[in-house]
Amino acid sequence: MRTFSGIRHDQRGAVLLVTLMVLLILTTLGIAVISTTTTEIMITGNAKLQKMAFYGGDGGGRSVEPILEESLNERAVPAIHASPSGPVVDPAGLMDELLGIIDSSDDPMLDPDLISTLGDVVVRVDVDRIARRFQGGSSIEFGSGYEGIGKSSASGGTAIMYQIDASGEFGRSQGQVGNVYIYRPR
Repeated sequence: MRTFSGIRHDQRGAVLLVTLMVLLILTTLGIAVISTTTTEIMITGNAKLQKMAFYGGDGGGRSVEPILEESLNERAVPAIHASPSGPVVDPAGLMDELLGIIDSSDDPMLDPDLISTLGDVVVRVDVDRIARRFQGGSSIEFGSGYEGIGKSSASGGTAIMYQIDASGEFGRSQGQVGNVYIYRPR
């Protein structure tokens, strides 16, 4: 027959074994938490890069609108934008696209009309003339499709629509934004 002291003597290593098992489980959980945290940090970093690239593309698309307005009103790309330090890559080609002389639908990454840097974001912009539509106004303006400056005091005229495709690059990420700009001659 076994005595009480004999039973206690047989289970001497059980506490050590249970302690080691609990320690193994806690170590496995700790490694899993560290791995998940590292993955989450990488995902957050990539999301930040993507947002910066997107915002750069969006800012580049919006910053080109005043250049287009001024270029169309003056019928030439302003010298400050066409200089070697300016964003316009090919001023004559850009004006031909704006005036509808050439029909080009380019990729902003392959053949941009404008290139600029906003902080650490490289922005490439392509502008394409996509349509012309008549605005409500006098019958003379409507019938002639006049696009120039100096029209009569009657409302109406022509609105010219441009597709602005902008691409921002920040680090390994790229964001693309497309806008439609409507130019109404004054």
